[in-house]
Amino acid sequence: NFALFFVSTKFDQHSLGLYKTSVTKANKLLSIITSPIIPILVPAFSRVKNNNNLLIDAFLKIQKHLCVILLPFGCLFFLYRDMIITLYLGEQWFEAADLIGMWIFMRAFSILINHFCGRTYIAIGKPHISVLISSIYAVVLIPLIIISAKYGLRTLFIIHTLSRFWLIIINLITIYLLIKLSPLKI
Repeated sequence: NFALFFVSTKFDQHSLGLYKTSVTKANKLLSIITSPIIPILVPAFSRVKNNNNLLIDAFLKIQKHLCVILLPFGCLFFLYRDMIITLYLGEQWFEAADLIGMWIFMRAFSILINHFCGRTYIAIGKPHISVLISSIYAVVLIPLIIISAKYGLRTLFIIHTLSRFWLIIINLITIYLLIKLSPLKI
């Protein structure tokens, strides 16, 4: 939300509309795929929280099934973003095609790791870990947003999208430390 706030104060209404629409539309498209699965992660992981092997198996099995759908969707959307955006939103949003394509591509990976790890922290009774991770992420994200804004909205959006890799790295390290789930298996 900091990025949205910063864009609204730093850029004009057109840029704000591009940014907000790109993020919102991308997230809504991805939620069509993820909304039936993400809510069941905490109950599924909670059932096996006392057995690390079963928890890891459940994590990887559900992740693998979602991955089969989500990653091809993210890749195809990124590759054919111009055509899809023209059909989905109309030609007036063609300018947002690259932004939406990048966001969907990155979020596909991010969901498979960050959402799964976050739901695991809750299931094992450590929801405060998510707050800590978000704080660590914000320490890097906020300066990146401020600095990249000097180079324009497109640069800010690219940096914001790529910063999700930092969040993925933090989650991979944390999930390994908590339940010994190897990043290589993920």
